Amino acid sequence: PKLLKAKGMVYYTQSGMTINNVRLIFLGGDAKMDGALRFNENIADGAARVNVQGNISSDAIKQAPEFANLAALTSRLNGNTNYSATLSLRQGIPELTVLSNLQGMALDLPAPLGKSASVNLPLRFESNVLRAGAGRNSGLQDQLQLSLGNLLSVRYVRDISASVPTVLRGQIQWGNSSAWKEPTDNSVVFQAKQNTLNMDEWQPVLNSWMDDDATAKSGSPSRSAMASYMPTKIEVQAQELIWSGRAYNQFQASAEKQPKQWRIQARANEFQGTADYRAAQDGASARVNAHLTYLSIPPSLIEEVETVMSESPKDMPALDIVIDNLELRGISLGRADIEGFARTNTSGTREWVLNKLNLTLPEASFQSKGQWGGAAKTAAKRSQLEFTLQIQDSGELLDRLGYKGAMRNGKGRMVGQVGWQGSPFSPDYNSMTGQFNVSLERGQFLKSEPGVARLLGVLTLQSLPRRLMLDFSDVFSEGFLFDFVRGDVSIQQGIASTNNLQMKGVSAAVLMEGRADLKNETQDLKVVIVPEINAGTASLVYSAINPLVGLTTFLAQYVLRKPLMKSNTQELHVQGTWKDPKVTKKDGTTDAKPSTPAKPAEAKP
Repeated sequence: PKLLKAKGMVYYTQSGMTINNVRLIFLGGDAKMDGALRFNENIADGAARVNVQGNISSDAIKQAPEFANLAALTSRLNGNTNYSATLSLRQGIPELTVLSNLQGMALDLPAPLGKSASVNLPLRFESNVLRAGAGRNSGLQDQLQLSLGNLLSVRYVRDISASVPTVLRGQIQWGNSSAWKEPTDNSVVFQAKQNTLNMDEWQPVLNSWMDDDATAKSGSPSRSAMASYMPTKIEVQAQELIWSGRAYNQFQASAEKQPKQWRIQARANEFQGTADYRAAQDGASARVNAHLTYLSIPPSLIEEVETVMSESPKDMPALDIVIDNLELRGISLGRADIEGFARTNTSGTREWVLNKLNLTLPEASFQSKGQWGGAAKTAAKRSQLEFTLQIQDSGELLDRLGYKGAMRNGKGRMVGQVGWQGSPFSPDYNSMTGQFNVSLERGQFLKSEPGVARLLGVLTLQSLPRRLMLDFSDVFSEGFLFDFVRGDVSIQQGIASTNNLQMKGVSAAVLMEGRADLKNETQDLKVVIVPEINAGTASLVYSAINPLVGLTTFLAQYVLRKPLMKSNTQELHVQGTWKDPKVTKKDGTTDAKPSTPAKPAEAKP
């Protein structure tokens, strides 16, 4: 930095200079210089030095071009402070020591590095020559050391033979009081050890530093030299790490820069895994490959993920993530395989392409692909998924999802596509559209609270009056035993409708058409109960109803033309809420509320 308005006595000789009571302006404050320097490289005179005392201001530091590469850091200084410095030459190479208590200078940083202007925080900076060769530019190395009380310690060993020094190795210790250990390779190691590390507070600071680095001239020699100061190894320990409002306990992480990527290992009580991060290069986007043995995602973190991925898809890396045990909103979802990338679609808007969003459980496997986004910035991003759900045990699956006691057994699958406004993590029933086919075999609907599952409530018939259900000879206290459940369901703006839903029991079949409001949990259904009287009836109910034909045409063609079957067939109209339905028989009788269950009929052997 420039020395301004210097006034005093300076004496020069061939071997050095003497400075006597020189007063000047340096970095926005008054300064005083006294002492002497020796120029002869063959003379090592450690006693020859210049002493400086003065005051500097944060405004002058921010404006000095020499600190332009540190703008993200200097922008967080505010105020002025006194300092003392000592400058000497060792074989013609400058050595500098600076001391200050930083009183009067505020640091706008999160704890524990932040401080107000009134607080003292001892600062010490030293640069010393480590090795000098026979010539001025032969194998020159120096060492830089910086400390902030017992909070932060920084040390670099540099090659200073060229016009722009470059770092050979270094160590940054934050909250780690262990002694300096010479790195075994040419690396810069960052070590942090904190009781509490609040990333919610540090994230804006880190983002500003990264933005500043991105806008700088990356190809300039000074930028390349500055890059050598950046850590190539990172070790972090915290008893508590706070991120997105959530605490991760006993957190440990390490990262190492490799030729084309970062290799990361991390663990806490709440998760554990490894990841590789490859920065964007040669036109290819950045990419993260991760394998986690365990991950728990609470609702608060889901909202954070949705916000980040929705607002900045262009900045997000492509993802290829495997999670052996995923817990979402407190529900264990087994193994998760996620693969996707961000792109600009044909309409010019950004969207996520999900090549794979799969879940694997003992009782089921879910496979899907689709998109998320594709809307204007002010509009809600839309999720669109094509999915296949292979079910080994419907009862166990519903138990896992929180609907305990709703079903027993049941094997089959659901195939279709569905979309809604919002992220894949948070289905929105108001905007949901799509269609799917369901096919289950050999299961049983159990006695449970009505409406425990939005679609299950449409299928179970458990909220129909018990006396109507007594028309099933196979019904007993636990619910409806079925050979199969199958049909097609379409959804438009949260309204699910079907015209070919079939359930086959031991001695009767239940056929449905109508619609259900998934958000308001209301229904308008036509339910037909067809007794199984003979083999002809059995073959009839085993025939799938074509959704293009529908239930009404199917009944007219195959059921109502047979007098015996027609006389034993019951037709019900179910309206109202899932919890308190209004049931009307075709003959006009109505039962607005389910009656107290009578003793059910026993299933005949």
